[in-house]
Amino acid sequence: TRGDRLWEKSLEAFGSELERGAQLGGPARGTHDGAHRGEGEEVGLQRISAGLERVLGERPEQHVTVLLETTAGQGTSLCYTFEHLRDVIAPLSAGNKERVGVCWDTCHLFAAGIDFTEKDKYEAMVDSFDRLVGLDRLKAIHMNDSKKGLGSRVDRHAHIGKGRLGLEPFRFILQHPPLAPFP
Repeated sequence: TRGDRLWEKSLEAFGSELERGAQLGGPARGTHDGAHRGEGEEVGLQRISAGLERVLGERPEQHVTVLLETTAGQGTSLCYTFEHLRDVIAPLSAGNKERVGVCWDTCHLFAAGIDFTEKDKYEAMVDSFDRLVGLDRLKAIHMNDSKKGLGSRVDRHAHIGKGRLGLEPFRFILQHPPLAPFP
């Protein structure tokens, strides 16, 4: 089917990206995780997991970590919740699971409906992520403000402090000791 051909091409392209990353000596490769394209979230999440398992399994010698980036949930995009990330990572084989991390995109988190604009809400977000995915999986943070509001599910970045998030959430992140080593 057309969907299967697109999936095969996507896996081939992603594998090529990992190979280029390995050739360049990059430690990680960030990616937007995919969309269910009308098949439903559960099917889409299973396909992402199966695709990662296959692409990583075909490249056992590579040491490039795949960073699943949180999404805004626009359209049929997946991985806009921490549960989605958990459900993609959990089925992976042990060796492949070690090669998958997460990149928070602050604009995407906010647009997806995760409110971290106040200290207690930020702490609740971190606790939820740790419980569902594991704080040890967080490897990078893509810091952007959001042009759109909380839960809008619209991916529109703004300069830090110039959007709907304001400055406080970025202070919480930058002043959180466990996150200090992340790019």
